[in-house]
Amino acid sequence: MNLPGVINNCIIRKNGDVIVGAGSCTLPEITKKTETLTGAGLGGDIEIPIEGQLENMTANIKFSNICEGMMLEDGKVMEINIKAALQEVDTESHETGIIKRMSSSIKGRVKSLKPGDVAPGSKAEAEIEMSVTYYKLEIDGKELYEIDKLNNVCRINGKDIADAVRSALDL
Repeated sequence: MNLPGVINNCIIRKNGDVIVGAGSCTLPEITKKTETLTGAGLGGDIEIPIEGQLENMTANIKFSNICEGMMLEDGKVMEINIKAALQEVDTESHETGIIKRMSSSIKGRVKSLKPGDVAPGSKAEAEIEMSVTYYKLEIDGKELYEIDKLNNVCRINGKDIADAVRSALDL
């Protein structure tokens, strides 16, 4: 059995090109939309997740300094691809050099830009926030998530939980 360890290294690309100056990327949080069910005969409110319906997703890219890679591209979809080497620990052999490949693809539009602070001898620590319409995450080729909000796709561990809804709507 392997224990998750550290992200050994990663690379972030925007529209296919390496983003020089990118320091890290916060992947989108996946939160299901919910509705509260209440009524006679119930012992109180029940929060029901709406399958296949998700809250807005955002991704953040942090830069070590102000650079061209963080520029706003009004009206244009930005595609971010992240590759990472995940280093794990084997609990039986105690080896630490086990590497798995993480791959993530994110599509969306820039929502905000924080250029950071400008001061002598310091980093600006700039950041952009994207509103995400597409998100895919894989580890060693195994799909964990694929969410395509514009095409009503919500796959988790390879199972499309929005498939029944599309079928009911004859889509």
